[in-house]
Amino acid sequence: MYRTKASNIDVLFRAAKTRAGLSGCVWHDTRHTAATWIGSTGRLNLMEFCKMFGWRDPRHAMIYFNPTASDLAGKL
Repeated sequence: MYRTKASNIDVLFRAAKTRAGLSGCVWHDTRHTAATWIGSTGRLNLMEFCKMFGWRDPRHAMIYFNPTASDLAGKL
């Protein structure tokens, strides 16, 4: 298993961002995007979703998970 030190994550993220040609993207954006993608699958219940992201308060899910109108309409 590959492990990296917390101090190197910023350096690795910046290098990956440069290689991908991205600008204006911050580490926090990746968490928001991942939460939206994973949440839209519907495979996890709310508590599992919160546990996966390390949130103790389910209100965090409402901040990070942004379903589209079509996602919500499809569930009706």
